[in-house]
Amino acid sequence: MPVQAVPRLLIWFRLAAGLAMLALAAAFDHEARAAAVVLLGLGVLSDIFDGVIARRLGVATAELRTFDSRTDLVSGSASRRPRWSFTRACRPPPGPSSPPSLGSRRPPTWSASPASGGRPRRIT
Repeated sequence: MPVQAVPRLLIWFRLAAGLAMLALAAAFDHEARAAAVVLLGLGVLSDIFDGVIARRLGVATAELRTFDSRTDLVSGSASRRPRWSFTRACRPPPGPSSPPSLGSRRPPTWSASPASGGRPRRIT
């Protein structure tokens, strides 16, 4: 395998990782979702290094840049589902033991009355 093929192989890896993330996100176990997140991280690293390596080796062409940007679209779209399902799986289930959300508290009400000398005071 010639060294000039490394950037193209990294792009193909990112495309395969994006499709594998979709398959892993469909699984209901925590380990598969964690593997999808690992693939997401490896895909980001391959996206960073494929351009750097291509420029250093002098093999950056318009065709390779087009292939890279189209693969970015596919792998980026494919990574949305694993990220959503993984963050949803990490949330604790709602119930009496979970703390109340911030939206359930009523904000304090302030009033400036003549009895307080015109100064605002908190009414709970």
